[in-house]
Amino acid sequence: MRLLSFSTALSLVLLGAPGVFASRCANCRPAPVSPTLGARAVESSSASATHVLSFNPTNEAIRTRPLAHNDVSAREPLTNAERIARRLPPQRPAALGHRPFRERTRAARDDDHRGPHPRPSATPCKSSPKRGRLLAFPLGFVSHATNEFGEYGMTSNPEEALVVVLKQCESDSAPFEIQTLNGLRDFSLLGGTVGFGSTNDDLSNGSFNYAYLDGVTSVPHGPARDAPNGFTAATGVEEAIESALWTVTEEPLLTTLHAQWINADGRPAPDVSLVWVTDENAFAFTSDVNAFEKAFGRAQVVSLLFIPDIL
Repeated sequence: MRLLSFSTALSLVLLGAPGVFASRCANCRPAPVSPTLGARAVESSSASATHVLSFNPTNEAIRTRPLAHNDVSAREPLTNAERIARRLPPQRPAALGHRPFRERTRAARDDDHRGPHPRPSATPCKSSPKRGRLLAFPLGFVSHATNEFGEYGMTSNPEEALVVVLKQCESDSAPFEIQTLNGLRDFSLLGGTVGFGSTNDDLSNGSFNYAYLDGVTSVPHGPARDAPNGFTAATGVEEAIESALWTVTEEPLLTTLHAQWINADGRPAPDVSLVWVTDENAFAFTSDVNAFEKAFGRAQVVSLLFIPDIL
């Protein structure tokens, strides 16, 4: 297998899909001045006026705290298949444990006393996990760094991009999780966290509701549920999350990721788009970009492309 530099791989991807994507933000309105609001969602006094809400908490009582990140150079160990592809020798077999002999024999004796019992076996992935970076086309890469609210931002430098692994272990259509290798240390999955300004956990047409692109922990596929996440850790504001929400569309030289947000009724949210909110230095999922812009200001729709480390 021929190995390509990251810049060469990126060039091939972009050259292979001219004109495929079109921004839905060609006539974006100027962003309104962001208010300072203490409430979760506040409507303007005039019924006919544009609603202006708080995308992130701005109450002076909220003090964000910094979150730990993994090192930029952090990488998941190569599999033997990847090592062979790079003409490297396979990994040495793992050692058979490092516990003292007395401790090992005690554990074995305890097992004998308990008698035979079933041992769970791991379900193998359909294919080797895919590792790479995420390009928010046509603007830049998803950054490994987050803003003060724990939400992932954007960078034009591939070396500062978030490095991820697609945990696609079932069928091509089944939603899966994405692991981050150099992002938030304690929230090592890339998922969605319900937005502070949302009225509930659902995304729908006609609603400005949204979810942050955030570091989360693993929860079963389904409607948003309370679990640790970067936004809550940074702000102290409890919000629900979804982790196994990713699906993929594969074409020659092009892998596009889509978010399948599940609403409270158990059905996928319609028309979910990923938008870049410039004034907030953050990405968000929403089902109605126009309603979102009226509430929070200018947002540009992006396509999330997976750029593999190896082609």
